[in-house]
Amino acid sequence: MSNTLKDFADIIEGSTRGMKIDKSLTLRAWHERAVAVRGAVLQLKSERNAKLKKANDNYKGAALEAAVTAANNEFDTAVRLATEKIEADLESVLASKRRAWSKANTAPSADMVNMLTALQMRGGDLTAGEIVATVEQLNGNAVAMRTLKSICKRAGLIIPEFIGVDPERFDNDMERAEQYARNGITSLDKDPSELQYLERLFWLKPGEGLDAEYFKPLDSTTLTTAMISKAEPGDSNKGRAGKSTTGTPGPTSGDKWSRLTYQGNTSVTSLAEQFGIDVKDIKRANPHVDLSHLHAGDKILIPSTRLKNWSGLVDAVNPADVEVIDKPVTEIPAGFGEFQDLTAAQE
Repeated sequence: MSNTLKDFADIIEGSTRGMKIDKSLTLRAWHERAVAVRGAVLQLKSERNAKLKKANDNYKGAALEAAVTAANNEFDTAVRLATEKIEADLESVLASKRRAWSKANTAPSADMVNMLTALQMRGGDLTAGEIVATVEQLNGNAVAMRTLKSICKRAGLIIPEFIGVDPERFDNDMERAEQYARNGITSLDKDPSELQYLERLFWLKPGEGLDAEYFKPLDSTTLTTAMISKAEPGDSNKGRAGKSTTGTPGPTSGDKWSRLTYQGNTSVTSLAEQFGIDVKDIKRANPHVDLSHLHAGDKILIPSTRLKNWSGLVDAVNPADVEVIDKPVTEIPAGFGEFQDLTAAQE
């Protein structure tokens, strides 16, 4: 690969040569393109380092200083060009999504209203296949989708939370995704060993790490029968995000409590999966905590110490953020849920 600034634009565009890269204006596709550009930047950095070594081996004094300065300036300029490209690409994606969101919030057509009315009159006699077929005919209309979610709820069907998202949530999620993306871009030229935990997750290939948390809810428009689950009395979480936790073992008498410092980098559903428990177990352990609005730094109780994947880049939990409380689950005071202060509750 050429390491000249003249060719760097081609390097960025061709960094995925031989690969199929999604060019659509979605956050997931943008993330994929950003990861590809980072690959080009790191390759260019490797070439810069080779040039510096060669200069040190062959030059001294002013000649060495000039060669080092030239190599560093060339690389710094390339990083600036790459950053500008990624940021401009992000602006296009965000603008496109906001335009689409505005269009989706228009009043549903008469055909959509008639279709939803017919479903509502059916009561609980609905199938997952019928819901999927209806979604396809609603053409992404957010108002109609919110009505459909209400109909499904009354029929005992649960569909993913990112289908028919509320306007307030959309704005909030867009801001979170944009902030997450811009923070990730600042680590474009860092070596893998220098990346912090969230930076490492950001530069994973799309589909891993935090991709589902920050990008999927804003990009997903499809629904499959497998994503729809049947609601059970008293279990409002069953089927959230299209997953069922049926059969997940609860905490046993041999488990200990874990005090987790939430880092704002995952969902409660992901945490439950990592610990091998059910979401409802976490809810029971934190009755006075709004688990749907956790903030970085919040502490929650996890009634298990059985992390499925204790190490690795794609863990939903950083081991350093977990403190195991040396008491079996059964020995935690029964009234700890009355405390708002979790620290006091656990003493």
